Amino acid sequence: MRIRVLMAILASGTMLSVAACGSSGSVGSQAAIPSARSLESAAAAALKTAHSVRLSGTMTDSGKVIKIDLGFFRSGAVSGTIVGRFDGRSSISLDLIVTGTAAYVLVNKQYFNSVLRLGGVPASACVTLCGKYLKLPAKQFSSFNLNGLTNQTFNQNIKLSGTVTTSIINGQPAYRISDTLGNYLYVAKSGNHAPIEITRPGSGKVVFSEWNSVPPISAPPASRIFRLPGSAGPNPAGAGFSNS
Repeated sequence: MRIRVLMAILASGTMLSVAACGSSGSVGSQAAIPSARSLESAAAAALKTAHSVRLSGTMTDSGKVIKIDLGFFRSGAVSGTIVGRFDGRSSISLDLIVTGTAAYVLVNKQYFNSVLRLGGVPASACVTLCGKYLKLPAKQFSSFNLNGLTNQTFNQNIKLSGTVTTSIINGQPAYRISDTLGNYLYVAKSGNHAPIEITRPGSGKVVFSEWNSVPPISAPPASRIFRLPGSAGPNPAGAGFSNS
């Protein structure tokens, strides 16, 4: 089990790595419970077969605080918000939509100043672009989906501690599995043992919710979409942008 979720977010061609971390709860032991490996396998299977799921939480990666609230669909669609630091810049909020063959990043003033301005877009363009969505190829987020999430979260090369305990987490009866890196995975005690929460004590947590009930995701209105010319991403040669 590799309880480290890699969130691939494009910001001026840069990928952001997000580590899933911490939570706490009262934990007790119980006899005759499933093995850690079988619970891990069941949790991975639940994530692999889900139609949709939401991830939300606050975590720390290399001393940087990152907040996420994202809905994922089996189709590859994604929608939500990530707040964090990109390429050493000050913290910015990214509102992201991925659907079909396109991805859309909402250009707020933080994103405009931290990414587009550094890419050569003139300051005066904020009047036109701020509040609209920058359109990018969805392939730039090829691992940013339920399959990628599952593969990054569950890695058989990471050793489990072998200890399984019981708990109530987010109001649900759960099993808690730990790995040798100090992470915890809480899975539902009943049903298909779907993941409930991933934690690293003292650092934060990421919560799984809205299983198979995330609201539908659609592209923004055409009037709020633009593309930068001559580039697959926010790396323009200068002014001159077009509506999608």
